[in-house]
Formats: sequence, C-alpha cells, structure tokens
Amino acid sequence: MDKDEAKMLEESLLELVNGGSMGPTSSEKIEQGIIQNFSKRFGVPVDAINSNTKLGDLGADSLDVVDIVSCVEEEFGIKIPIISPVSTVGDVINLIP
Repeated sequence: MDKDEAKMLEESLLELVNGGSMGPTSSEKIEQGIIQNFSKRFGVPVDAINSNTKLGDLGADSLDVVDIVSCVEEEFGIKIPIISPVSTVGDVINLIP
C-alpha cells in the first residue's frame, strides 16, 4: 500500500468513527441520546424504550414532560413551542428540527 492509499484508508476510517456515511445519522444520534436520557432518568433499560414508548409507561408525569422539553431546549439550543401533546418518546424526538 502506497502513501496515497494509506491516507485514503485513514480518512475513510476517521469518517466512519466520526459518524460518516456508514455510521448513525445525526437524527439517529439524537434519538439514541434521548432514549439513553430516558433510560437513566426513569431506570428503564435502553432496549425497552423506542419512539413508540409512552412517557407514562416510563413513569413520567406532566411535570416530567415539562422538564424533559426544557432539557431538550437547553441541550439543543432551541425553543420548542408545544402545540400538540407530548405523550411518547417519538413525540419528544420529533420536537427537534
């Protein structure tokens, strides 16, 4: 392998490690991060949570939902106008543009 081939291989590997075309998309990373947050917050295994999981099934009440939305706003630097009810993990994920 010559220098050019080695450089191309290194760049390809770096792209994969940094979420390149073969890695998770930014929306998948956001979803994974939110699910991990819910897992820690409510003590539910990550593999038991998906976008259809109802927040109430995790043990969240209305104050938890307000706190969750506030945390999402802060973490992503956005302001979320709540127009429709937030009742599932997917609803929270979909708040992020």
